[in-house]
Amino acid sequence: MPVGGLDKLATFVALLGANKLKIAVLHDRASAPHQKLDDLIRQKLIERKRVLDFSMFLDPVPNEADIEDLLPADAYIAAFNKAYSKELNGVTLAIGELGSQPRMVERINQWLKGKGIALMKDGGFNHYRVAQAILPALTATSLNTEELARFERLFTRIADVL
Repeated sequence: MPVGGLDKLATFVALLGANKLKIAVLHDRASAPHQKLDDLIRQKLIERKRVLDFSMFLDPVPNEADIEDLLPADAYIAAFNKAYSKELNGVTLAIGELGSQPRMVERINQWLKGKGIALMKDGGFNHYRVAQAILPALTATSLNTEELARFERLFTRIADVL
């Protein structure tokens, strides 16, 4: 269940844990550990083995990762271009234009900033809009063996900790 960020996680962990539900947390990984997660573990509200992040399912393991980083980069870029074709006014993002930042979302944000394109008032773009555009393209036949293996490792690990 999406909880709206790690800041709101403690409430959900306490609520669900109090009902004797087995839970696992799967979160974006930032370069620095998140204090709230460490606090939940230290307070024994959740076991460390049940706290997972998206970087665990990438090879090599980056120091930052979001769910978008599990997806094929070319498909994500195509979905971004499709989702924002009207706003981009003929400008399209190509993989070769992305910087070296490990997180796809941040790479796109940097590209937008470099081009002077404002898709949202505060910068960046709507991730859900791109997710809607990419979902139809993600099929068992459109993903290669390694891309499918990432998701298999993710779901196997979640099943193991639960």
